[in-house]
This record gives sequence, structure tokens and C-alpha cells, in this order.
Amino acid sequence: MKNSSKTVRAAVLLLVLCMISTAMMGGTFAKYTSEYAGADTALIARWQFEALGGTNGNSLASLDSAVQPLDLFSHLYSTNINGQNGANGDYIIAPGVNDDFYIQMTFLSDVDAKVTVDFTNIGSAAGLPIEYLVEGSSNWVNEAGLENEFVKQLVANTNTSTPGTLVAANPADNTFTFKRSGVADEDALTTIKQKVTWRWAFDAAEQGDDAAHTAAFASNDGTDTLFGDNSADAATRTSYVLNVSVKAEQIAPVSSQPGSTT
Repeated sequence: MKNSSKTVRAAVLLLVLCMISTAMMGGTFAKYTSEYAGADTALIARWQFEALGGTNGNSLASLDSAVQPLDLFSHLYSTNINGQNGANGDYIIAPGVNDDFYIQMTFLSDVDAKVTVDFTNIGSAAGLPIEYLVEGSSNWVNEAGLENEFVKQLVANTNTSTPGTLVAANPADNTFTFKRSGVADEDALTTIKQKVTWRWAFDAAEQGDDAAHTAAFASNDGTDTLFGDNSADAATRTSYVLNVSVKAEQIAPVSSQPGSTT
């Protein structure tokens, strides 16, 4: 019986030692673990640019519209002239007719834009002595000088009312920077508008003594009559079509960190 009791005690002792050994080994292979989960959000920069044009400063048509033509040459002349070619036809212009139109741009964005403005005659009446006076200027210009004068006066007029909104890229260029970075109200549209007056001078007296005029577009009865003669055939009437193009492109952001290449 004594041997049996010793055997039992020995077995129990071995079992206890085995459990202690197992626990120690388990502690040897234990490891620390930590877990972290986080998230960050970036908003996509907004970009909403629209260019409009027309004779009514309060109701303008989109320059991108393929349906509605841009209304630039409508006028109120109806005495001593057929104002339109039919009830809803194109407006008819002649020496002595003048009016004005507006170009408007709206911009909502988180980035600045480079805007390019172009005016071109795509009609058949090349060389027609139409002159333009951009609001803010005292000099009439022809089509070739219109885009530069337009941008120059638009930048000057806008910055008078809202300083820093526009920045001229080059005084002799037809591009400007439309600023949106750093605006006080980021959610508000920025709207700019420029008025342009046009005329086909009736005679030299209407043009006055403006030194900016050149022989290329000074009033001349012979030149005016030639355009009228060329438009006499109903099938081949000459037309003056002023095409307006306004293109906005994002300007690459620049890092404030020294040594950055962007």
C-alpha cells in the first residue's frame, strides 16, 4: 500500500510539474499586439465655369449653346432701314447703325483658372469697318484689337469693384487669371460682366478726331458702298458673324513647402 501511495503522489507531482512547464512555455511564446484604424477625407476641388453673351445685360445666352445663337447685333433701328431680314430673321446692319452687347462669366471653383478670350469674324464680309468700344476705354478698335482691349478693360473694371479677382497674364495678351483661391465666401459664385459697344460709322464726322483710327477702318463712302453692292444678290448676301470664344483652363497648384517643384 505504501508503494501504491508513493506511486500516486509521484504521478500527481509529475502532473503538476507538467502543467507548470506548459504554462511557462506558453508564456515564452506570447506576444504584444496593438491595432489602429483611422480614416481621412479629401474633397474634390470644385469647377463650374460658364460664359454667356447677348445684347440684354440681364438675360444672356450660353456661349456653349448649340441651339440658341449668340445675340450680339440686334438693334432698335427700324426707320429708314429694314431692321431684320423677315420677322424672325437676322438683323440687318448698315452705316449709321450701332448698339452694344455684354459678355458675362460665372465661376465657382476651388482652383484658379487661366481664361482666354477670342473674337473672330467668321462671316463673308471680311474687312467690314465695324468698330468696338469696350466700356472703360475711350478708344474705338476694330475686330483685330477687340480681344486685347476687352481683356484689359475687364481686368481693370473688375478689380475696381472687387480687387484681386482678376490678374492680367500679359498686358499685350488676351488671357487673364480668374482667382478663386482665398476668396472670403468659397460657396458663392463669382460673376464678372463686360459691356461692348459696336458701330458702323455713318461718316467721318461720327468717328470724330479719334487718333486711334487708321485708314484701314476709317469711314469711307466707297468702301461702304462696295459692301452694299456685294450684298445685293439675295442668294449670296454678305454677312458679318462675330464669333466669341471664352476658354477656361485650370492653373497648376503650387506647394508652399520650400524646395517643392510644384
